[in-house]
Amino acid sequence: MGWYRRFAAIALPDGTPDTSWVPYGCDTGCLVPDAPMIGLWHRLARFVALGVCGGITAALIVLLPRRSRIMAWSIRVGSRFMLLCLGIRLYTPDGRRSLRQLRHDARRGLLVACNHLSWVDILSVQATYGPMRMVAMAEIRSWPVLNWLSGKARTIYIDRGRLLQLPDTVGRVTAALGRGETVGVFPEGATSCGRHDLRFRPALFQAAIDADADIDVISIEYRSAGEPTPQASFLRHETVWPSLWRLLGIPRPSAILRHA
Repeated sequence: MGWYRRFAAIALPDGTPDTSWVPYGCDTGCLVPDAPMIGLWHRLARFVALGVCGGITAALIVLLPRRSRIMAWSIRVGSRFMLLCLGIRLYTPDGRRSLRQLRHDARRGLLVACNHLSWVDILSVQATYGPMRMVAMAEIRSWPVLNWLSGKARTIYIDRGRLLQLPDTVGRVTAALGRGETVGVFPEGATSCGRHDLRFRPALFQAAIDADADIDVISIEYRSAGEPTPQASFLRHETVWPSLWRLLGIPRPSAILRHA
C-alpha cells in the first residue's frame, strides 16, 4: 500500500486538507416534484414501528456478546424488520424474498461493494449478508444516536477530506478482511439518485487484494409501486430527517439487490 502514501504526500506535501478530490453525488434537484405519497397517519405508523424496532435492535446490540451467533442473527433480522417497518420489500441477489443469509467461505474475508443511494443501503446489505463492518464517512461521528450505534457496530470511518489518512483506513479494512470478517463499502464515496452512476474509487478494493479476500459487487435500486424512484435517496445538502420523512411516504417501496 506504499503507493497510496506516496501519492498523498505529492498531492498534499504540507499536510493541509484539500477537498478538491472529494466525490460529490446528486442533490435534491434529482427528486421528482409532486411524487405520489401515502397519507400522514400511514407515515406516522411507519415511523413509530421503525422507532420501536430500531430501539429493540439497538438494545440487543448493546446487551448481547459482540461475536455471538444470536448477536449476528439479531442484527440481520433486526435490519430486515426495520426495512419492513419502512414498508420496504427486500429482494436479494438470488431474486428471492427470504431471511436466508448469503454465505461465503468463512475462512476468507468478504468485501461487499455496493453503489450508494441512501442510509437505508446499510440495512439492505446487513439484512442480505448478515452482520458486517461498514466503512462510513467520518461525518457520522457528529450525528446523535447514529454515532453511538455505529461505534457499537465497529464502523470503520473514512475522512474524505483528508487524503493523507486514506492509507490508514485501507490498512484497517485489510486487517479486518484478514481476520475473515465481512466488510461493506460504498466505493462511489457519495450518494446518487439512482439514475446517475458515479465512478467506483479503487482504494478499498486494494484492501481485498492485500488480504486475499473475496469480493462481491452488487447494485441496489429502490422502487415505488414497481417503478424506479429517486425519492428514497439521501442527497447532497440534505439532513437525515427530511430524507426519512420522504422515505416514510413512498407508496409500496421495495429494494432490489443484484449482482453487478
